[in-house]
Amino acid sequence: MGDNKTLASTVQANMERLGIAQAAFFLRETASQPLNYLEIKDQLFGEMKATDIYAQIKGGYD
Repeated sequence: MGDNKTLASTVQANMERLGIAQAAFFLRETASQPLNYLEIKDQLFGEMKATDIYAQIKGGYD
């Protein structure tokens, strides 16, 4: 489980630096190991709703 925490911290840093869309692309392209998606999702997005995430992604392209 410690590895998932490290991965979540890394993805969070990428999100802050690159934005959600580019961080998601990076994760998709590089994550080839089994992950507990729900645990990582909760660490990254907490109580955010899909509409909140969408608004952040869309905001980067306006």
